Amino acid sequence: KAYWHTAALADLTPSNSKKLHLPINLVEGDTLDLTKLMQQLSGGEHVKSVIYSDRYVHTSRQNRNLAAVARCFSYVQGQLLTLAAQKGKEAILPANWQKRIIEKRNENHGRFWIFIGQNQVTCWECTSGLDFIKEQEGSYFIDGYPTFIPKERSELPQFLQQQLRRTAGELQSMEVVE
Repeated sequence: KAYWHTAALADLTPSNSKKLHLPINLVEGDTLDLTKLMQQLSGGEHVKSVIYSDRYVHTSRQNRNLAAVARCFSYVQGQLLTLAAQKGKEAILPANWQKRIIEKRNENHGRFWIFIGQNQVTCWECTSGLDFIKEQEGSYFIDGYPTFIPKERSELPQFLQQQLRRTAGELQSMEVVE
């Protein structure tokens, strides 16, 4: 119920509003419609690129969950920013995703989701890694109590601001070529 109450607040905010999105709180055990969550996180915008930053994306569950997220945006390029492989455990990326290695620093401790859309960039910090997505018998459920906290670009760590500028430049040059 808490999720839907929070979602209702977001739905009642006018679509042309320039106000910051509201935090999204998910509740353990609730059914998860991953596509709807990704649409909500991206502001319903046509997404051109997704950046997910998390130091630790190495387990098979995290790999499966990243692939599930990528399926929501099968037509866009995605980027995973993570540490180099730990103890031989390498992140397995979906076909349309690239991995960029980051160094372990205080500024990259959080887990960030960035959606680059046609008209806007939407940024979130999440209190949980990809492990909050629990697949069971073909359905998704929420594991834990993750919260997505909206962020302005200026609130992102420097390495993400740089990556965002780089990605926006790459997208712009691809559009010129097409």
